[in-house]
Amino acid sequence: VTTARKEVLSMSIRRYCELVDIKEENVWEKLAGYASVQGFRSSMEDAHVLADVGHNTRLLAVFDGHGGSRVSDLAARVLKARVEEQWPSSPKAIPASAEAVRRALLSVENELGEENSRLKSVEHTGSTAACVTIDPQQISSCWLGDTRAVIAAHDGTSVPLSFDHKPTAAIERQRIFQNGGTVFRGRVNGALAVSRALGDYCYKSKINPLVSATPDCLIRSRHPRDEFLILACDGIWEKVSNDQAIALVRAARSEYLTPAEMAAKLVRWALLAGSSDNVTVLVHILNVGKEDIICPDTAIMSLKDVGLSTACLRAHLVLDRRSRDLIHYTESQVISLFSELGFSEDVFSNLAEHHLDGAALLETTEQEFIEDIQMLPLDAAFMAAAIRWWEKTATWI
Repeated sequence: VTTARKEVLSMSIRRYCELVDIKEENVWEKLAGYASVQGFRSSMEDAHVLADVGHNTRLLAVFDGHGGSRVSDLAARVLKARVEEQWPSSPKAIPASAEAVRRALLSVENELGEENSRLKSVEHTGSTAACVTIDPQQISSCWLGDTRAVIAAHDGTSVPLSFDHKPTAAIERQRIFQNGGTVFRGRVNGALAVSRALGDYCYKSKINPLVSATPDCLIRSRHPRDEFLILACDGIWEKVSNDQAIALVRAARSEYLTPAEMAAKLVRWALLAGSSDNVTVLVHILNVGKEDIICPDTAIMSLKDVGLSTACLRAHLVLDRRSRDLIHYTESQVISLFSELGFSEDVFSNLAEHHLDGAALLETTEQEFIEDIQMLPLDAAFMAAAIRWWEKTATWI
């Protein structure tokens, strides 16, 4: 085997491991868990926190680094200690937990600033942040950038706990222009996709910073029937809406999966949908009674209501396959795959009628799935995403 061929093989194996071997962990007696994967990026720049910070309060956070992992790694490593240090003795404007997180993020920013003034180590490196505290009475969030938090509320809706800091937002755009910057192609000076972040000191002059490290905060009173909370980086949100994320995790919960397994379902669908970024998802269950878990039939309807095929719950069946194997599938093997993906028996008969084997499957278009195989548009869109994935990973081992 030539050196060049060995390098290709090594890259294929590495990519396969990065995408399929999703890291998962549950904490707090399986009330919370996470799933993360490096994806198509050359390195992992996401970091996260799941910690108790005293005062009957839990802390969850996701940091999405850019330009390297220095800022996200440091923020995740020190956040718990900073929150505990910054806990106010008598908060006034906002609850203690939110004030502690706000102060903690500013403390991390100051620490990074001092390091950068000496070493210029994070001039072009930064991180977004989404931090949530949960206590028996309320849920508080503080955030920077486009890492996002959202709740599955008691009335079945998705309720955002954060709103993206994008340069195109009116208040962000105004600050950038007032301080001498521009917004081009939706980015600060045509380069940075977020308008608030830790680090990124090339955008932070002491007098007129283009990028802010001042977090926004939001407080929500808990309802006993609120279902769960999702925190995720933009590797999810670039392909999945708030409503879709809630519906997918809710459907996964109807299968009595752990929070980490629910998070992994969302990660896998984002990959199949085309996310090219690092992907990290945290899920925290808010109501723990079995009577609060939605029934599978209702969960399936909620997926369809937000434009997702129920096959999204079984995205791993696509991610684990390669086109070099699929091309040799017989007609019966194709039908078996469609059965595993949960499609209807009507679809199986149409597959048989058209003698669709693996080679033909890989050449079928989304419109042909709808018109010839008589698939629902949502299911046809899923299969189109599957074929794009198999094309993209054709050289992988």
